[in-house]
Amino acid sequence: MFRLFVTVVALAVLINAELRRNPVSKFVGELILGGSDPNHYLGKITYVNITHKGSWQFTMDKIQIEHSSLCSSSCQAIVDTGTAVLIGPQLDIEVINELIGATYINEEIIVTENNTTKCMSAFESPYFSDEYVKSEWVLGNVFIRRYFIEFDMKNDRIGFASKK
Repeated sequence: MFRLFVTVVALAVLINAELRRNPVSKFVGELILGGSDPNHYLGKITYVNITHKGSWQFTMDKIQIEHSSLCSSSCQAIVDTGTAVLIGPQLDIEVINELIGATYINEEIIVTENNTTKCMSAFESPYFSDEYVKSEWVLGNVFIRRYFIEFDMKNDRIGFASKK
């Protein structure tokens, strides 16, 4: 048996946002090792520095939804490809769900329009642990699939760009 070790200083992740809506699509995403491909994003990549070694954690200035600001004194966020939803402090998540018209029905957060269920909210709070850091956000795949993201290990930073 032989082992292969790869040293990578940067990798980029691109997830096809249409995959769930179009399960026949052949393009599910792309993992680029050693850099990024400008054919997948618009403009320049905006980088943020990592604030905690060992995770892809960075400082967010604020979260703006219409005229409401959350995390206005800055807060920590982690980009996590292993999480499906967006997780944040309970009070902030309640505000977001109220702003998007979501209601709690049988322990699920449902968005309805004209008395018809449109979807389940992807904004959740961590009810599962009292040890959870109250101001930390976890940006999962519902966030990641909207952007081109570069994880730059050499320079301890994450890059974000609009997807083409």
